[in-house]
Amino acid sequence: MMLSWVLGTVAAVSTAAEDSKFFVGTCGGDVPLFSLKQSSVNNTAVGNVGGSVSLTNMKQFFLGGNPGWTIPHPTKSWLYAADVTHVTALKYTVGPTGVTGKVMSNITGFGNAGVHMSMTDTANHLVMVGYISGTVASVGVNTDGSLDKVVSVSNHSGTSGCDPSTPSGGRQKSPHPHSIVKGPMKGSKGESWYYSPDLGLDKVFQYAVDDVSGALTIVSTTDVATCSGPRHMAFHPDGTHAYLLHEMASSITLHAVSKADGSLSKALSTLPLVPAPDTEHWSYCQTVAINGAGNCTKAAEVRITPDGKYLYASNRGHNSVVVLSLSPAGDAFVGDAKLAADVIWVRGMNISPDGEYLVMASDGNNDMALDLDATAAAGTANVGVGTPANGQVIVYGINHKDGSLQSMATSPVPTGCDITFVPKY
Repeated sequence: MMLSWVLGTVAAVSTAAEDSKFFVGTCGGDVPLFSLKQSSVNNTAVGNVGGSVSLTNMKQFFLGGNPGWTIPHPTKSWLYAADVTHVTALKYTVGPTGVTGKVMSNITGFGNAGVHMSMTDTANHLVMVGYISGTVASVGVNTDGSLDKVVSVSNHSGTSGCDPSTPSGGRQKSPHPHSIVKGPMKGSKGESWYYSPDLGLDKVFQYAVDDVSGALTIVSTTDVATCSGPRHMAFHPDGTHAYLLHEMASSITLHAVSKADGSLSKALSTLPLVPAPDTEHWSYCQTVAINGAGNCTKAAEVRITPDGKYLYASNRGHNSVVVLSLSPAGDAFVGDAKLAADVIWVRGMNISPDGEYLVMASDGNNDMALDLDATAAAGTANVGVGTPANGQVIVYGINHKDGSLQSMATSPVPTGCDITFVPKY
């Protein structure tokens, strides 16, 4: 069955019946599929978030472990989920009354703590990171969607140089790649590049992936500010600039992307992600409480609207989502970060393919019990799940005039870790 992305331009007035679906990684075994349906007129293009949306939980799949990061196949109804030790392939079928699914395969061998993945252009391989093991690995994908085996592993090494007695340095005694993102720019031979921010090393690794063999090659590395802890990144739609979120510094840096070889420049500018007037009073701590006790915070996710006008980033502890305006070419920040939403502990969020909505995964528990901070130093994968509860999926309408957000719908989940929009029938 062929699927296609619903990629729309925002019309001045759009009618009802637009429907998107997304999976929520919950870091607790259950992965629900939600339907997001616009139920009345929306006028976002002229700066007014109107109408309403509804959310329907179509079903929760138990994938075992703590599946905190999921990605879809680009043309088939297959979902891939990573947890601490496993990668799982799920085949799902969406019907008029819900969704059914079957686990096709479940493999190990990529390393320890799979917190992020991307898929190659031909969908022959997954490329993923092992946060605790300090590894980037490629995994073969069979023609039926099942997983083959780990075919290549790259081991990062070294330290950041951050004082190990400091809160940041305590997490930077060894490599911790936190994501692997495919850049939109291609090389002279049509090859794609993949970028892995390493929180433990204060570096971004640029990779090439042989999509036939799956072999990984480090093309370049870019050093960033010591003790900043690079976590996630996003690219301007034209591919010429990248925006790197630093978890421990709670900052965002702007980098140029070379058209010749895809390498990243040094940071061209840096902005704090905690908005004024709180900017100077919040910082990273060894333990960040869910309520921001002690003014402790850490940044999590970064997303950019399809038109490249606005960048959104989340702060945990400070419990905020901020919006930054970008120049038309994406080569400058316009002004400072502005508060867009007060929301508890947003670890993951995503923008709907049509650019109308920002969907957030709010973890109602402090994810210190769920994420990998407490176990990274020991090099173990003994991540306690406890009894997760109080999480939410929150849908915000995006005002395309100024980037502000309007809360549109919510639905409970056990925890909220990531949001993955899937192809639409």
